[in-house]
Amino acid sequence: MEVVFLHDASPGQAVAVRSASGEWSAVWRGHGRAREGEACLVELGIDEVESWIGAVGIGEFSGVKTLDGAVVVCGEVSTAYDDGVIALSLNPGTVLIESDLAPAVGTGRHLCLRPTSIEIFPTGV
Repeated sequence: MEVVFLHDASPGQAVAVRSASGEWSAVWRGHGRAREGEACLVELGIDEVESWIGAVGIGEFSGVKTLDGAVVVCGEVSTAYDDGVIALSLNPGTVLIESDLAPAVGTGRHLCLRPTSIEIFPTGV
């Protein structure tokens, strides 16, 4: 996923970014400083899900954005593994999420969640 930094940030600091799906905040996990206006291809890291939310009012949105003051991640389940991990297609990109809910979730289902936090890692591409 490509993001554009909306302000400077050092590694480990929260940074506001803009992606194709909207603006949101994440913790920058790059080795160097993120520079305002710079574009970067990143992978997402979501450690914990704060809550699963219904897609009412969101529709079939896929991606990451800020909604009602909180970061929301929505996408289609591309794979549900037996160990509680789901692969969520964000269009573009995929994020792996570990959750107790995962075994009961079917492939193709549209899900939205509020993560406790999101980390972004440069892909180096």
